Amino acid sequence: MDANNYECSIDFNKITDLVKIGTGTYGVVFKAVYDNRTIAIKKFNAYGEMKNVERELRNLKDVKHANILLMIGDSWSDSLYSLVEFADGGSLDCFLHNPPLTEYTLNHIVNWTLHAFEAVAYLHSSSDPLVHGDLKPSNMLLTDHRRVLKISDFGSVRTEATTNTNIRTTAPYMAPEIAGDQLPSPASDVFSCSVILWEMLSRKRPYDDIKSSWEILSLVEKGKHLDLKEITMEYPEELELLITEGWNVNPSSRPNIISFVTVLRSYFNEQKLFDADLSI
Repeated sequence: MDANNYECSIDFNKITDLVKIGTGTYGVVFKAVYDNRTIAIKKFNAYGEMKNVERELRNLKDVKHANILLMIGDSWSDSLYSLVEFADGGSLDCFLHNPPLTEYTLNHIVNWTLHAFEAVAYLHSSSDPLVHGDLKPSNMLLTDHRRVLKISDFGSVRTEATTNTNIRTTAPYMAPEIAGDQLPSPASDVFSCSVILWEMLSRKRPYDDIKSSWEILSLVEKGKHLDLKEITMEYPEELELLITEGWNVNPSSRPNIISFVTVLRSYFNEQKLFDADLSI
């Protein structure tokens, strides 16, 4: 993997115009300016050992893909800060569920999932595969008039930066083996991708009627799946098969992420989406 020119221990005084734009399980997100460009900067809560969080951030410094949010560097002030590329379209989660809702088509879904799943395939392709470990719409960011989707917030960083990994926002996307304390794997990322694809096709939050994260995890462990009948949009049968295979309780029975990419890329080319205006 090519180096990203990641900057360690940036002088915090060189970061200006901080404006709070959100919060997460790990801390607060600001929009800011560094080196004459707009960035996002994440302030981590003082949970656990911040040096471990710093280590996990720097372990990812060589990750470079067009659909993975660029990590710029880190800085220390009153806490640890992570500087990343700014995505002006907000998160996929906000786009899908926060009013006012904007209509979208299967073509948009294919475009976005192709971006996300190709990024995941890139992570899985190394000789020692990288696992994202926390794939969900809130960790997928839109930019360029929502034509481009990029993934962010790796689970290894989240695990070090929070006290509770089984939070309500993560449970619906968590593979059953992870709930059973196994380590994340490429197969667990595929499980998350299947749930995300269902969510994009249905425009419904998975297991939204269940408020307890432990109840969700228990149902998933027992093979309780989301209802495909909640999808009213027409979509290729090949995708339905991949979704159902992708959330199989048995990790070894799930397809790899390349299987998703192949089907999506075929549809993308058949529909000539490279010539389409997919801005929203």
